[in-house]
Amino acid sequence: METLNEIIPCVILAGGKGRRMGGKEKALIHLLDRPLLSYVLEKVSGKVAPIALNINTNFDSFQKFGYKIIKDPIKGHLGPLAGILASLNWAKEINQDWVLTLPCDTPFLPKNLVQSMVEAKNKTPEVDLVVAKSRGFNHPVIALWKSDINQKLQSALNEGVRKIDIFTAQLNIAYVDFDKIQNSDFDPFTNLNSPQDLILAQQILGKLPPLFGLAGWSGSGKTTLSTKLIKNFTKIGINVGTLKHAHHKFDIDKPGKDSYNLRKAGARPMIISSKERFALIQENDQNEEKSLWWCL
Repeated sequence: METLNEIIPCVILAGGKGRRMGGKEKALIHLLDRPLLSYVLEKVSGKVAPIALNINTNFDSFQKFGYKIIKDPIKGHLGPLAGILASLNWAKEINQDWVLTLPCDTPFLPKNLVQSMVEAKNKTPEVDLVVAKSRGFNHPVIALWKSDINQKLQSALNEGVRKIDIFTAQLNIAYVDFDKIQNSDFDPFTNLNSPQDLILAQQILGKLPPLFGLAGWSGSGKTTLSTKLIKNFTKIGINVGTLKHAHHKFDIDKPGKDSYNLRKAGARPMIISSKERFALIQENDQNEEKSLWWCL
């Protein structure tokens, strides 16, 4: 555990709409067997206090985490700046001079994050803001904010400012370049914005099996090659799954069978199971083909 001379409060920002995640509460989306929010909480547990969650919808689902919930002070989903204003206002309410903000979708935050940010603040006492940096990019949502700039931020939002960079341009900023602090094969501030990002996160965690694909003209030998590869892989104990793409309508069920009649009656999905095999049939809505990421 990090040893600090001061304890900084922290707000995890989870008030966005998650549009690229299909409108789902991003903080509650599972990476492997637990929600994204739990990864961020794990990284800062015992290193910050108190902790609050910036939430604007679905409050009941977040109550179980047991943390203070703070809403955007300005309605309308104005973006991360509104959540940061909520964080600054809360810090003022609990008589704290600084507050750390973190997004809910960054499961790989560095272990020395809090200590490094606080040390940078103490080295440059005239700053208003300490921002994390990696791979040549600044991450202003991952930042240590001076709480008494809340009125300045309130005024900026009232004037229509929505982008963090525009607001922070008027502040005294210190940066912590984590590329110089730790070596990593991936950006520790990687945030997960889409289903594809969730797949990449599983790869980083070493929990995703390798994938490879074959593409070619009809009759070029794709199936022959795949069959030989599968036979050889299974001989040495590797489990292999396949996903076959079709360019036309197909049916793997027989007319007249119970499963066929149930599916045609509207069952979504239709599952048939025996001791030998298991099959799931799901109709695509409006002929919209599912992506590879959905199939995984």
